[in-house]
Amino acid sequence: MLPSKVKSLLRQPVAFMMMGTLVGQVAVFGVSPFLTRLYSPAEFGSYAAFMAIVGIGSNIAALSWDRAIVIPQEDAEARGLVRLGLLSSIGVSVLLLVCAWWLLPCFGSLGLRATDAPLLALTICGSSLYQVFSAYLVRRERYRTIAFRSGIQGLLLAATSCIFGVVGWHSQGLLISPAVAVFGAILGMSAGLRKSSDAGQPVRLRDVARRYRRFPLMNSGSRLLNAVGLQAPILMVGAILGPSQLGFVSLATRILGSPTALVVTTTSTYFEGTFSKQVRALSGGLAQTISSMSKKLMAVAIVPALVIVVVGPPLFEWVFGAEWAQAGHFARLLMVGYLGQLVVTPISRSLSILERLGTQMIWDAGRCVFVLGAILLVYLVWPTSSSVVVAAWGVTLALCYVALYVVSWRAAKKWEETLS
Repeated sequence: MLPSKVKSLLRQPVAFMMMGTLVGQVAVFGVSPFLTRLYSPAEFGSYAAFMAIVGIGSNIAALSWDRAIVIPQEDAEARGLVRLGLLSSIGVSVLLLVCAWWLLPCFGSLGLRATDAPLLALTICGSSLYQVFSAYLVRRERYRTIAFRSGIQGLLLAATSCIFGVVGWHSQGLLISPAVAVFGAILGMSAGLRKSSDAGQPVRLRDVARRYRRFPLMNSGSRLLNAVGLQAPILMVGAILGPSQLGFVSLATRILGSPTALVVTTTSTYFEGTFSKQVRALSGGLAQTISSMSKKLMAVAIVPALVIVVVGPPLFEWVFGAEWAQAGHFARLLMVGYLGQLVVTPISRSLSILERLGTQMIWDAGRCVFVLGAILLVYLVWPTSSSVVVAAWGVTLALCYVALYVVSWRAAKKWEETLS
């Protein structure tokens, strides 16, 4: 018999979402030993560069209309924001297609070509639509649909990566897999979206756009800086160290990123729904909500983090093959940064909900400058040491997340003071 507290926890919305994300991330993690024997480090490097560009593009394609969806009191306004997000995602993706056709040859040393531009734009568009639909499901508290979405995406990514590798598609197979997975996840959300689309008085998109114009004007820039801060280091490391070393970094970030994504995606979704509900209800306790969530996340993450730090290289060599021991060493060096990301990223959604978009943008700009600056500075001083370059990335990232926690907590505290 399960204790009553455990039963209560399993019935909570966050448990449904975590189970769905767990299924998807376990699938991705589980096939990794197989993928390291199908694809070379250089092919993993090309995949890392491709996904870094997708990560940047998908964060700006919806022009941040998706971040505003949870805020309106009236659901008609929220549906208007969904429509704005859809139109923006498609339009920006088309624009990025043209840009990518000209810019991708700059990443030729990492295995990317101009002919990859259509696939890149399609993946960016799908990822952006995924975020828009997910935000609306969060607003309507369709947590079971969100869980199903996460499971479908991970299973499709794992399955297609393996299938394309077996049939000999090599790096191209890795690049196609994310697009298949994200559009499969969108189909998985369709039933929940139909149930959530209650009839109501429509609103003019112009009025909705005017009311929430700060999101595309300010939050889009912040999200771009956030994405660049996260993804540009991958491109910079690839340019500095070459595709094979980037492949090792890619595997390290893939293994660290799977459990991190499991926790961050689930808790961010739950935190956003809970926190925005508190704000709409004009209730207090926001700073306490942030502190409580962060403590729980640290408790979940600290033991696995210590395992990676202590036995990372031999563990990677045993699981993924002798060729990949270097990836374990890189995982050890990056662990502190991923720990900060896991603990702080979910609660940072509070800045958008409190409409502290300027604060978020300042932090994103600072993180971008400090992380990229640290990598470049260390490379100029120790140009032959890949370990020092990667370590500078991890430590600087962790320090930036400490600053983000402080900023988020203080913003919540100030908002509470306005209620008294």
